[in-house]
Parts: sequence; structure tokens; C-alpha cells
Amino acid sequence: MNHHNMDIQPSNLTRIEPILQAHLRAFAFPMDSFLEDRLTNSEIYAISSEDQLIGYAGVYEGVLFFFHVLLAHFSLAPEILDKFILENAIDRVYVTTQDPLFAALIAEWDYEKKKDACFFIDGNRSVQPTAITDTMVFRLAQSEDLQTIAAATDPFFDSLEQRIKEQSIFLLEEGKQLLGCGLIEKGVFFPGCVSIGMITCKEHRRRGIGQSILCCLKEWAYEKGYQPIAGCWYYNTLSRKTLEKAGMVAIGIGYEAKLTGKEKAPLITGRASGEKI
Repeated sequence: MNHHNMDIQPSNLTRIEPILQAHLRAFAFPMDSFLEDRLTNSEIYAISSEDQLIGYAGVYEGVLFFFHVLLAHFSLAPEILDKFILENAIDRVYVTTQDPLFAALIAEWDYEKKKDACFFIDGNRSVQPTAITDTMVFRLAQSEDLQTIAAATDPFFDSLEQRIKEQSIFLLEEGKQLLGCGLIEKGVFFPGCVSIGMITCKEHRRRGIGQSILCCLKEWAYEKGYQPIAGCWYYNTLSRKTLEKAGMVAIGIGYEAKLTGKEKAPLITGRASGEKI
């Protein structure tokens, strides 16, 4: 591919919509709200060849999070990626295993890996909440609950008041006592999905409250016609265990790759010991 036939220009999500949809269809499973937020707030670049739009890139705070070239042009993807990284001084890339095409391209680079996240889908809807009793109530948060939630969970929630207005915060209570909160975030690029999460009030931990909240959120999602998904920090082992106890399965990993170079493989025949050309 001649570089003068290729054009990479700042763009926006609206312009690259057809490429974006092809990229999303190539994912092994949906993005959670963390990745969707990164995509929404990325600097977007349109990639064209011979005046034809063939791919895009998304950079968030200097990190290349998203890169895709249509399969019909994918043989050009390594060269396009090299050019983009060089011209934009990219030294860090965020890799998610649910994006196999991008992961394959980065696998050819040398890099230092920093593990960042685990991504979950539901593997067992039949799991039942272990801590729910007849005296407990699971409900949507109301505006009058704002101060109670803030006092018990700060600084877990950002934009708490707005989230309550959007009906995305749930409470698990026993009498007038708050046990914990659940959170949903409806998918933007995967509108059939909803990301779920929870926080247990400190004094009520190790009682199965978190697992019970997640189970309730899963049922809410299914009743509304959504697929529940989730994500958490890779090293947050307690959250991972809680998600797993609620039937969620970690099937994806996100990691930051700090690029250190790219080997130029010699031309050889046959196997590793083959004759050099």
C-alpha cells in the first residue's frame, strides 16, 4: 500500500458509523459501560484509502483504545496501524480480548503489559440471592434517598443525583437500614445490554449482600429484556468473586500495552530453522 493513497483525518463517531458498526459486530461479546464511555469520549480518526472510508481509530487521553479496518481491507491493517502509531506518537494501547482483530494486530508488537480489567457475561441465570430475607426490600432509589446513599457509599458514585433521576440506582434495605446499592448503566453502542454493579455498606459486608444485589439486578435486566454484563478492576478480587457467586463469568481481559518496538521478521522458508531467503 502506498502511503499517499491512504488518508487519516480527525473525524467523529457519526461519520464513521458504518465502520463502527462493523467493528462492534466483530466483538466476541459486548463492551461494558467502561469501554463504552471510553469510546464516547475518544478522539476519533477516519481512515480512508482511495477516498473510500475503510477504518477508524479512537484515542482516549493519549491511549489508543479502538482501531478497526474492514475485513475487505484488513491485509492493509498492520501498515495502517504502524503509520497511525508513528504519526500520532502513540506509546500505549488498550487491548481487550473481546476485540480479536485488534488484539491480533498488537500481538505482533513488543510491549510491557499492565493488567487492568475483567469483563463478565452471565453464565448462570438460575443462581439465587443468598442473603435476601422476607424483611428485606429491593427497590429503585428516590430523590429523598440521596443523602442516605451518599453518606453510606461516598465516594463510590459519581453524579449520584443524576443517576437517581435516571432510575439507575437500586437499594437493598432491611427496615430503615441501608444494606447496599445496585447500579445499572444501559448500553449505548450495545443497546440490548446493561452493565450491572453494586456496593455493600461497610458494616454489612461478608453477609452475601453484594451477591444478592447482583442477582436482583440480573432479574431486573431480564425482565426488561436486557442482557446483563459487568466489569471490574483486574486486581479487585473481592468484586470478581462476588460477580462469580452471582453467576457471572469472566470471559475477557483488558490490559494496557506499553509499546517498546516491533520486530521485523526475516524472510525464511519452512519452520524456525528454515533457510533464510
